[in-house]
Amino acid sequence: MGFGIFISGAFAQTAASNYEVYLKSGTEVFDENIDELKSLDKLLASSIYGDDYYAFLQFYAIPDAAQSGLIKEYGIELLEYIPQFVYLAAIPTVLNIEDLKTMNVRSIKPLELIDKTDQRLLERPFPDWVWSGDEIKVFVQYHSNLSAATIESELASASINISSTRHHANKVLLNIDADNIETLAMMPFVRYIDFESDPGKAESDDGRNLHRSNMIDSDHHTGLHYDGTGVSAAINDDGFAGPHIDFNGRENQSDVANDFTGTHGDMTVGIVGSAGNIDPTMRGMAPGAFLWVRSYNANMPNTEDLHQNEGVMVFSTSYSNGCNAGYTTVAQLVDEEIYENPSLMQVFSAGNSNGSDCGYGAGTEWGNITGGHKMGKNVIATANLYNDDALAGSSSRGPASDGRIKPDIAAHGQGQWSNAPDYEYA
Repeated sequence: MGFGIFISGAFAQTAASNYEVYLKSGTEVFDENIDELKSLDKLLASSIYGDDYYAFLQFYAIPDAAQSGLIKEYGIELLEYIPQFVYLAAIPTVLNIEDLKTMNVRSIKPLELIDKTDQRLLERPFPDWVWSGDEIKVFVQYHSNLSAATIESELASASINISSTRHHANKVLLNIDADNIETLAMMPFVRYIDFESDPGKAESDDGRNLHRSNMIDSDHHTGLHYDGTGVSAAINDDGFAGPHIDFNGRENQSDVANDFTGTHGDMTVGIVGSAGNIDPTMRGMAPGAFLWVRSYNANMPNTEDLHQNEGVMVFSTSYSNGCNAGYTTVAQLVDEEIYENPSLMQVFSAGNSNGSDCGYGAGTEWGNITGGHKMGKNVIATANLYNDDALAGSSSRGPASDGRIKPDIAAHGQGQWSNAPDYEYA
């Protein structure tokens, strides 16, 4: 190729602190090694998959349009951005190192074990909930430019069984021998490994939503009448809701038809969509909405399928799974689903753990949001209010583990009446 972009002397004088890389494992400054390299073979020997090296590329600055065109012309795929100026990249093995030096690259670094493995997997003993017999349950994220069929073939050839897939998010759920975690992590097609989320526990027994929907679903003739008709919502909770005529003809409970384990779901389903047929004061926020009643699963399965194929717009869950758990694989999963489906909403309780010190570093009144999925950037995490809008003392506080503001909104969850089984309210 006959053209290139040259690095000015000003780049070399830039302070190293301006090139700090904010990895989940901590802050790091990559070695400025581009001028020292004669080839990529030795540095990235363990990072080859197919016809590509998979490695971190750090640039002196975010590539502009001309530089991006050059990168694309050389066949490099930028798969993931990491502050500052770093991309996880698929780099063709045929690429000449001299060509790479023309692209404003500062550093090239292979992915190491700590870059591919959640810290919890490097600690012992493992929590009880990750075990499935003699194996542990893990989420494996693979590089986003690889096909589902390729990954399934690779895992099958390694005699690793897939228990479920999330191919739309480049993830699979596996059971694996605990002694083989590091071996799996360092397979070159693997981007990241994390535990399956913990199984969760119910939160906010007194309800979740403040009763202000009367402004858009009015009792008087001349008011607005947006009652949720034509909208489907999924409530992921503890099993079958009812029997109750408040949902009659507006629910799909096929997933929980034989699951009568609790009453928490009756209340959350009622808060979303009770018709108030027996007592009109018990109406939910959207008494005309169609209700998909499901059991909570910490790995959030089938969300995209229900959204795209059944028109479910809102998914609500009031379960926790780990205090201040950080930005987990499931948080990334729900973020990607919402990003790829702009009409999808995922709403979670913030938690009832304000008395807990969950390691944020500021004591018991800070950083105790309960659950990795609630740390998502595109999700709505909801704090707990009394009916006078005062914040409940038990309501979990932010910020998120990485400093972002959480919760995102607050709503009524303390002392609220809703549905109970057998045509009752509670």
